[in-house]
Amino acid sequence: MRRPFLLVLSAALVLVTAASASAQLRAIRLPRSGDRTLPRIRHGAIRIPPGHASGRVTVLVDLRLPPLAAAYGRGLVAFNAQRRLNASSRSSRAYLARLARAQALVAAQIRRAIPQAHISNRYRVVLDGFALRLPYRSLPALGRVSAVRKIYPSLGYHLDTNKSPSVIHADTFWATTGGRGQGVKIGVVDDGVDQTNPFFNPAGFSYPAGFPKGRTAYTTPKVIVARSFPGPGSGKQGRLPFYKKDSFHATHVAGIAAGVAGTVAPPGFSPPSWSPRESPGRPSVF
Repeated sequence: MRRPFLLVLSAALVLVTAASASAQLRAIRLPRSGDRTLPRIRHGAIRIPPGHASGRVTVLVDLRLPPLAAAYGRGLVAFNAQRRLNASSRSSRAYLARLARAQALVAAQIRRAIPQAHISNRYRVVLDGFALRLPYRSLPALGRVSAVRKIYPSLGYHLDTNKSPSVIHADTFWATTGGRGQGVKIGVVDDGVDQTNPFFNPAGFSYPAGFPKGRTAYTTPKVIVARSFPGPGSGKQGRLPFYKKDSFHATHVAGIAAGVAGTVAPPGFSPPSWSPRESPGRPSVF
């Protein structure tokens, strides 16, 4: 049986096989009690997921002054040039300095109340506040700091496209035709494919006649071509078929199209992990 391959070109051009689909967005509907909608916030115990051995969480702390966009931008939507926020104007810079001084005072209060708290990011344009990492048991103490208006959880979202085949009826196509991408070569022009990603495990593959091509240090028997097409001013990284620090989109796209079926990137794998599990066929990418 012919085996599928991947050809990867950066910049990237990558050949991949398969179909992609978008997940369906669903509105969150809150239950109603009589004439009023139930509140979005409920009081109660905070449940810490298993595995959070450090006992620390990151939260977003909203302070009491309006952010720059609200104070000087009349909201985030610019209806015309006169209403557009100018963050570099004298008044904006003065207001940002005021926010910085106020935040420094609040930070000192928080450190006195919770010495283990650490501020990782500060926000002044669309939010007056900062990201704060602290022991989760100290959250009640944080809520008692008078300058703290609201505390929001910091949530992480991960791509999971394992339902795409049924959305685009690929499973029906496979069952009807038996076609699963065998022997197909796919090219993707994108930001470069990471040939070391588990999506592209080359086990059981061999290069077809005439391959590999391009920068062979970035190829495998699964990713059989790697080339870059740098534009003006793209610099050193633009000449690379794959730049690990900033490239991940093509790896995700190529994984959907021609990734090894059932693959889930292992914990800690970089770039970001995805779990497509959508290509039962094993085509090649270039």
